[in-house]
This record gives sequence, C-alpha cells and structure tokens, in this order.
Amino acid sequence: MPFLLALQAESNIAASFAVNPGHLARPFAVAVGIQDAPGWGTNDRFQIDGYRCLMAVPKRKTSPSRRNMRRSHHALTATAFQECPNCGELKLPHNLCGACGFYNGREVVAVEA
Repeated sequence: MPFLLALQAESNIAASFAVNPGHLARPFAVAVGIQDAPGWGTNDRFQIDGYRCLMAVPKRKTSPSRRNMRRSHHALTATAFQECPNCGELKLPHNLCGACGFYNGREVVAVEA
C-alpha cells in the first residue's frame, strides 16, 4: 500500500486502516497535508481545489425510444433545385446559373461556350 506508507511518512499518523484511493483518500490527504499523494498525478485538468474530478457518467442506459427521439431532428433534407429561366439548367434558388451566368433575368458573369 504505497498510499498508506506515504500517509504515515508525511504526517506522523499511525494509520491502522487501508485507505481506498478512489473513495475518500484525497480529501483525507488534503486535510492531513499531503499535496501530491501517489497515484493521483499532478495534472490540473482533473483536479479542482486539490480534489480529483470525475467525468459525468450516465446513470442508466439510454432507451431506444429516447435515443430515437433525440435523433428526430437529425434527418437530412433534399436540396431544392429550380430550373433556370434562361437556359433550363437546374440551379439553386437565389444563386446565379453556373451554365449560362444569368441571375434575375440579366447576365452577371460571362460564361465561355
């Protein structure tokens, strides 16, 4: 138990119990005065005020109904094309025609034939 030995060495407390590093070891180590207890690491990403932060984990499995309701807005929509009034090619609405270069009845871009 390296954590138990570090606790005894740093704080002159004869601990006669095994400390579980995943449960209450860090708050106890902070109260005793151990800043960097073995096994906790020094990465500040996972610590707030010296305490270890854990990721949020779902309490239960997401049901298929709830999963599908969440995905109900993920459907793709078909692209709306319009026929160019000048040349008859399909083009996107409110965009100039790539085939003839016309937009709103007038030539905007000269297109090579």
